[in-house]
Amino acid sequence: VHFHPDLNVDLAVLPVAELLDHWASQGRTIFYKALTPSLVPDEKGWADFDALEDLLMIGCPNGLFDQENHFAIIRKGITASPLSVPYEGKQEFLADIACFGGSSGSPIFSYNPGISFDRNTSQYSLTGRGLRFVGVLYAGPVYLQEEQVVLRTPVVNISTPMHLGFAIRSSEVKRMVHDLLIARGSTPAVQAV
Repeated sequence: VHFHPDLNVDLAVLPVAELLDHWASQGRTIFYKALTPSLVPDEKGWADFDALEDLLMIGCPNGLFDQENHFAIIRKGITASPLSVPYEGKQEFLADIACFGGSSGSPIFSYNPGISFDRNTSQYSLTGRGLRFVGVLYAGPVYLQEEQVVLRTPVVNISTPMHLGFAIRSSEVKRMVHDLLIARGSTPAVQAV
C-alpha cells in the first residue's frame, strides 16, 4: 500500500497488477475498469467547472451491492462547494450526496453530458464535458442529536448523516500514482497535475 505523503490526507494507492497477473496465470479473469489519467481534470479543467455540478458516486454504502450481478451502487448528487476552488484551502471539495459508512474510498465523477458554457468564448456548447473523475470520498459529517427521555433512560444520543461528503480531489490520486511509478523505477507516461 502506498500512502499519501501528507498524513493529514486520507488517501492510499493499492497496486493490483501483480495480483491480476497471478489470477490470470490461474485461469481466472477479473473484470475491472481502469480510470485513465485523461479523466482527471488538469489545472484548466478544474478552473472551468461551474459552482454547481452534477456528481455520481460509485461504491458499496454499508457493504450494500447487487450480490446477484456483482454491481456497485451508484448515487447521484451535486457539488456543495465549487470544484474550481479547493475547499478550506485543501485539495478537497464538499459533495451533497448521500454518504454512509462504507462509502469511503468511493470514486466521484462529475457528469455533464449536455450543455456546457465556455468562459473563454462566452458560448454554450451542446457537447458538455461528459464524465470526469473528480475525487474520492473519505468522510462525512454527522449531526449528533441529544434527546432527554423522561422514562428510565436519561439520555439518548442519535447520530444522523448530513448527506454531505468530504472528497479528496482526483489530482491527488493522479499525483500519488505518478510518485508510485517513479518509486518503482517506471517512467510515467502522463505528468501529474
